[in-house]
Amino acid sequence: MGNALGIKTIMGLGKETSFGTPVNATDRLLLISEGINFDYSDALHDYLHGGAGLPAMERLFEPVTGSLDCYVPYTVKDTTYVSADLLLALAMGNADWISGQGSNEIKFVDDLAVFGTFAWNKYLTTNVWEVTSAMIKSFTLTCSVDKPLTMSAEILGHDLKIGATTENQGSELISLATGVADLIQLRHFVFRIGDQGGAMATADITGISSFTITVNNNLTDAEQTTTDNTSSHTDALHPIQPVRNGMREVTLEIVIPRYSADTFFDFAANDTNLQAELFATQPSSTEEFDIMFPNLKIQGDPQAPIAGAEAVNQTITFRALKRNSLSDLTLGDGGNDNGEMWIEVDNDRDSAIF
Repeated sequence: MGNALGIKTIMGLGKETSFGTPVNATDRLLLISEGINFDYSDALHDYLHGGAGLPAMERLFEPVTGSLDCYVPYTVKDTTYVSADLLLALAMGNADWISGQGSNEIKFVDDLAVFGTFAWNKYLTTNVWEVTSAMIKSFTLTCSVDKPLTMSAEILGHDLKIGATTENQGSELISLATGVADLIQLRHFVFRIGDQGGAMATADITGISSFTITVNNNLTDAEQTTTDNTSSHTDALHPIQPVRNGMREVTLEIVIPRYSADTFFDFAANDTNLQAELFATQPSSTEEFDIMFPNLKIQGDPQAPIAGAEAVNQTITFRALKRNSLSDLTLGDGGNDNGEMWIEVDNDRDSAIF
């Protein structure tokens, strides 16, 4: 038996149609790390029985939780995909294919009810780990001058299978697309931000050295019930399907390496509604990865502390809000959406993400 080595790992992802039913992976994720496992809870037989030793322990609940980190590339298509498009669409809830532009518009939905199968090998090709019906509880998109765009996702899974009895086999993971995808770099982005006083323009371009987008879907934690015929919940050891359990929380944090104007202090003082775009274009192709925020407000105070003799930078955090009627932003087809953030991808994918 071979040793488990990270260099041998391939992670695939597929969208499911029925909760609790795994599917074969269609997309290879550019995995950096993962920490997904059972989060068992057990009952101790701690009754008094005439001795000091516990007589037994039995399983109560088998939820699956954990997180993964991956790169977000410009999608490459083979018979399958090298991509993070599907992961993003599962995390936000919806993706619309715009055939006239050859792009997918990824947007939030209020009732998040999409889930997928994650499959990856730990060693050799036979030891496949497979999470069924995983939903994205929260995620973060991060990009900086020294690191390409990455995505961290926290998942809630229905079940975890380990070994050769999974839907996805090691040979199937190996057969996923192997194209070398271009990574999305900070230098590919143009960042525009301004008030809702007109369409984004050259004057709104602001140089940043990093950004972090954080989304908390506020799903219910793993919950256990007895079996339920109406929802096809047939195994009480596994959790029921998570649902939205509060308001969605979306924030954007940027770092500006030079403090040279009071623009953001003025925006904060005036409680100004803002709008922003992060548009990335692959320099040697027409591929794009665009993020739009139709309605933002600065959260707290902009920071520009004096830490010593060095140059002063600014860190500003924004709360993304539901689109309002004053927003001038539109998606590539001229439409819009009521959500706090939109992502539009134009890459090798030539059909709807799902």
